[in-house]
Amino acid sequence: MRLAETNERPPETTAPHAWLHALLGLAIVAGVFAVNVYRATHQSITADEAFTWDFYVDKPFNWILIVYSTNNHVLHSLLCRLSVRALGLSELTMRLPSLAGGLLYLVFAYKFCRLLFKSLWTFLLALVSLTLNPFITDYLSAARGYGMALGLFTAALYLVTRFFDDEQDAANITRVTWAAILLGLSISANIAFVFPAIVLAGLLTLLRLDDAQGGTWGRRVLWSLGRVWLPLLCSAVFFLAIPLAHSRNGDFYKYGKDSLSETGLSLVQRSLFHQYNVWTAGKLPDVVTRSSEVVATWVVPAMLAILFALLIATGLRWVRTRIFHQLSDLDRAYFLIAGVLAMSLAALVAAHHVVRMPYPIDRTAIYLVALMTLAWVAMIEKSTAWPRWTRILASAPMALAVVFFLGGFTTSDYYEWRYDAGTKRIFQLLEQQHQLDRAKQVRVGVDWKLDFSFNFYREMYHADWLARIVRTPSPQAGGYDYYVVYPDELSSMKDLGLRVIYRDPVSGQILAAQAVRRSAR
Repeated sequence: MRLAETNERPPETTAPHAWLHALLGLAIVAGVFAVNVYRATHQSITADEAFTWDFYVDKPFNWILIVYSTNNHVLHSLLCRLSVRALGLSELTMRLPSLAGGLLYLVFAYKFCRLLFKSLWTFLLALVSLTLNPFITDYLSAARGYGMALGLFTAALYLVTRFFDDEQDAANITRVTWAAILLGLSISANIAFVFPAIVLAGLLTLLRLDDAQGGTWGRRVLWSLGRVWLPLLCSAVFFLAIPLAHSRNGDFYKYGKDSLSETGLSLVQRSLFHQYNVWTAGKLPDVVTRSSEVVATWVVPAMLAILFALLIATGLRWVRTRIFHQLSDLDRAYFLIAGVLAMSLAALVAAHHVVRMPYPIDRTAIYLVALMTLAWVAMIEKSTAWPRWTRILASAPMALAVVFFLGGFTTSDYYEWRYDAGTKRIFQLLEQQHQLDRAKQVRVGVDWKLDFSFNFYREMYHADWLARIVRTPSPQAGGYDYYVVYPDELSSMKDLGLRVIYRDPVSGQILAAQAVRRSAR
């Protein structure tokens, strides 16, 4: 067996104090998952989650398949429908599929770290960076397909990495098939993952075709088609063929920017400065804006340049030997991880220039954060033979990032939808107000971003006392019993004579009513 021939064993079996790795690692995974469950249960439903319920989950089953938009993360939408139909409507049942995908991500992040990192320092640095980045953790419970797709992709990347322990072992060959299926499912959970999924499959194919010990050229081609591309395509096509057949050009992602640097800026802001939010503050503090720009413009490109230089050096060692499995286990893993990162970025650049596809920002580029994190800590692990000062210097950016991650830790809101964080509290206040005046059905005018969320709670609580929320007429037109708006809107509604009942401390949402209602009671 090739593993025996190279006298290698997976690092998890040779790491000193392996029991300590396992104990601390499992404690971190369990703790993060417990927090995810708490958030899924207690945090207010968000606008995009409620839209998914209203537009897909609450519609006939075939609606998910025949009405496609980028909001329809098909596999995730189907599982949400299954969860809600089986267990009833609540925040938790909408978020159960994401929780499952998030758990898959946590488990395979842990397994990856056990596989690659012998040093307790690099093991903890990698695991904490992968599991406590608040940008990533938001999507491990929010009812969107990003966390599920990330979990499926991470599991596939792990299985491909393990395949090269021994390419002839039957169990490892089976791992490749499962990895391909998982890659197809990750695309089905969120189509933004088509780039890293196809890149990983392509890289695996390239390495297999170059392996002379895999048989004749024709046999290697058939192996790649049957073990990699057929399972991947079948699992993706099974869920996406009908929705994509009903799609139009305008249904695909237009959510993005014209510059790759703006991709980096969005990821830096959401990862390092998660506690600051333009939705509720109006603008980010100047120091946050400047710091984000410095990191995105200088630090991240410098880190990528180092990673890609090391990738080239590792690739050259492979080219010289032409036998991939003769590289060390860490070198093989680094080549796969950094290779997928580099080729995914190249594919995004090509798609932008060829078909004018916008560069992804924030959640649509979430896989770049996980890949870069793994690659950087793998580089630190590889630096054991380097001078001590270089190892310390290489560890500094990631260690500092962890400090910022912890500073952004929250269980009160999801970054992208902080403006919606108080909706459940306000709905419950409205219910209390209704108990005081049961004379008629209540009409509430809300900011346009909030109508789906309020209608979600109207359905969840069977609140027939509340008229269905509509966008027209707008709250500014008046004529409602209550208003849910934001401070900038309230200042333009002075002529309605509103009195403020409640200001949400997280979202900034304001619940108001006409002052005459108070004197009438």
